[in-house]
Amino acid sequence: MEIAIYIVGDTMVYCSRCGKELSPGAYFCSNCGTRTEAGVQANVSYPGIDDLKQAFNRAGDEMEKAFSVVGQELKEAFRTSSHNIKDAYYGEPITCTQCGEKNPRDSSYCRKCGKKL
Repeated sequence: MEIAIYIVGDTMVYCSRCGKELSPGAYFCSNCGTRTEAGVQANVSYPGIDDLKQAFNRAGDEMEKAFSVVGQELKEAFRTSSHNIKDAYYGEPITCTQCGEKNPRDSSYCRKCGKKL
């Protein structure tokens, strides 16, 4: 942010950015829009700056909410994927009809009693 500084010479005041003659007490240069020293001293902000600040704050709040939702959805997706991968790889165990032992899906014989599954 630049500040137009009064350059006084023969009672004429000029913008330090563009060189345009300024009216005494002007808050902004009428040519380039740079805030003058008088504008700084009067604590005059650029038009719309407060609206812009509020818009950025609202956007930040909305982004924070969105990232939170995305984070929860990713967490659930990983949990579901992990479960699906385990089911696909291991599948449902085979229960032995003789002893009740749960054996890995690809078993042909019970690992506890040796009965053919």
